[in-house]
Amino acid sequence: GLNAKFFNVGDHRRNVCKEKPQNADFFSGSNTEAKQARENIAWEVLEDLLQWLETEGDVAVFDATNTTNARRKGLMDKCRVRIF
Repeated sequence: GLNAKFFNVGDHRRNVCKEKPQNADFFSGSNTEAKQARENIAWEVLEDLLQWLETEGDVAVFDATNTTNARRKGLMDKCRVRIF
């Protein structure tokens, strides 16, 4: 009975980066421009998720590659500020 929604960063990235090739170079750690674009997209999706939770949702799933400690810490920090 809870209002739940799935937020997929990859789906959002494919929608907003239609004009840019998303090949191996796009995901390379040495491609600083693409890395920043990927980070920005992840934060946009998180912002959408938090807004949705604040207005109408009960449970949200943030589906993203959160492999670094810095990314996970940033996610937790942002969620703590917005939700608690």
